[in-house]
Amino acid sequence: FILHGNGATVVKPNLKLAPYNYTDNQIKNLRMFVNSGANYNDAQTEIRDVTIDGNAFSMWNPLVDSKYKYEQAVFFMVNGTADHHLKIQFDNVHFLNHFASSITINNYADVTITNSDSFNCLKGICTVVGDGNNINCDNISADSDYGFTAFWVEINSSIAGQRTNY
Repeated sequence: FILHGNGATVVKPNLKLAPYNYTDNQIKNLRMFVNSGANYNDAQTEIRDVTIDGNAFSMWNPLVDSKYKYEQAVFFMVNGTADHHLKIQFDNVHFLNHFASSITINNYADVTITNSDSFNCLKGICTVVGDGNNINCDNISADSDYGFTAFWVEINSSIAGQRTNY
């Protein structure tokens, strides 16, 4: 999968309005892009030169609603397997206004994030939750009007006792 945005902006629609009419629970568990379970090791997903706007504030007010109301609604989910590492590169990607993390890396992925940033994304530009990942970041930044974090690492209890390098 290759997405070269050439400077375009992709905006998630307001999912509470027609034609979607999603409930809070549906929104909480919706991921926009999922790259999972590849059957090959050599192919690479590339996302570059694009702004991705999660449009969160048309559906959620973190000053009134629970900050974690939609925390599982990550924008880009990465989940490989021990046999099939996913290779993903983000370059010059600008993430705006996401309920959760811009990129969540679960397991067994080789991810490179360069020249990218996030603004007003609850868990920042990247959340790492699993094992077997190789993550390289260069020239990334995050900022927020709401005190959100920039880079989030969660220790997953299902991998307790295994060695994980961050």
